[in-house]
Amino acid sequence: MPHRGRSRTFRRQSELSLALAAMFLSGGVFAGLAATIFPPENRPPLWVPITVSGIALLVTLVVLARGSRLRLGTAAFTSGIYLAVLLFLIANSTSLSRATVAAMLTVVVIVLYAWFLPTKYARLVGYTCLVLFATILVVRYPSNDAYLTAVALVGLSILLTEVFGRFKLNLEQSSLTDHLCGVWNRRGFDVLLEKEILTVARTREPLSMIFLDLDGFKSINDSRGHHEGDIVLQQVAKALVQGVRSGDSVARVGGDEFVLLLPRTSTKEARVLVERLRGQATACGWSAGIAEYREGESAHEFVKRSDNEMMEQKRAGGGEHEPVLR
Repeated sequence: MPHRGRSRTFRRQSELSLALAAMFLSGGVFAGLAATIFPPENRPPLWVPITVSGIALLVTLVVLARGSRLRLGTAAFTSGIYLAVLLFLIANSTSLSRATVAAMLTVVVIVLYAWFLPTKYARLVGYTCLVLFATILVVRYPSNDAYLTAVALVGLSILLTEVFGRFKLNLEQSSLTDHLCGVWNRRGFDVLLEKEILTVARTREPLSMIFLDLDGFKSINDSRGHHEGDIVLQQVAKALVQGVRSGDSVARVGGDEFVLLLPRTSTKEARVLVERLRGQATACGWSAGIAEYREGESAHEFVKRSDNEMMEQKRAGGGEHEPVLR
């Protein structure tokens, strides 16, 4: 039974909660080791490291208790406190070697920021902390060893931040992009839609969606082969991307289904766009359904309304008819 309880605890964790818990756990262990097994020559009062270690372990347990419910903003704030504690420890270290150990722990926080937070924010916070920590090292312990340590700390942190940031960006693009057509895939579209709905709730601006389904696409695959079918999909996707504004989004959400997400666009404006696209996306006939977001409806309901409108047009004869609107 205890084993099952532990398994449930770890199954409830997210990557963020596990990373944050590991960071605080390692910090607590280092604080404990530095005060007991590897004490400095001039020992501080024992309650200081014990308090630091105890708080770190307590935060670890709280983070694990939150698990997947842990919010990114909370993690960023908590990590900021962790950085502040490290800054205090570096400024009050009894030797350069101990200040270096505390400074190297900042690399863990900066990497965590680079992986989980937007790259701009990670750079702002991470590089600001690097400047502070390096400045304290060279001012507090003016020597070649301190200068070398500062250079190594800054260089390593920048390298890891940029490498992890680039890797995360490529991974996100790979997981959210349709490899055949070069537009958003279903997962990417879901992320964008949720974001746009939150924006609409704040700004009250219109948000429209065009659900587009190719007519007779199966017959193209059957008669001309899947390679030719792929070319048709790519041509349609390219024409759609070229026909919308830079702030609009095009996604392939099914085999021959595309969705256009149009911020700050009314139903009337979306209809004008459909008219224009019919003269541009000509590689295959298509049916389209238009829906404008209604306050309070879910993302699923919004998509379903546009899908239903598209199906009505398809039953009415496909792309030869005007898009059905409601």
